[in-house]
Amino acid sequence: MAPETLPALGEILSYTILYSPPAGFAAPLPIALVELAGGVRFLCHGHGEQAGRYRIGRQVAIEEMDGIYYVSTLTLRERIGLVWRRRGEAEEKIRSILRTTFRRFRRR
Repeated sequence: MAPETLPALGEILSYTILYSPPAGFAAPLPIALVELAGGVRFLCHGHGEQAGRYRIGRQVAIEEMDGIYYVSTLTLRERIGLVWRRRGEAEEKIRSILRTTFRRFRRR
């Protein structure tokens, strides 16, 4: 089976925040189930300082550090910056930004 590269963006399907995590972890410790493109689901640690920003349906980024995968929440401004830095035509980038903005406000 050949390894595949997936986009590091996804949506939180479920999450929990551990206020009494196992030894070696700092509290609070968010754990999130994130669905990536194509339906792939990923279980990741979160950043404790972002614990209040977690909610189902939230768009997030997956980051790898030292073999551990973390989930990071994205604000609208952060999401726009991420889309704009991608390769591609400006017109497609603007369409992507409008789609993600519309989805964000439709979920509220």
